[in-house]
Amino acid sequence: MKLFESFMAPQLQQYVSYRRALGYAKKGIKPPLLAFDRYLKQ
Repeated sequence: MKLFESFMAPQLQQYVSYRRALGYAKKGIKPPLLAFDRYLKQ
């Protein structure tokens, strides 16, 4: 299942992976990024 669907989906997923590698929680950043992704799809 793809989390992001806009033209920036690969970059957004890389950013989430980068934050996870740094030790940040995954759930804290997803809601704002998903909202941003939906905005980009409009």
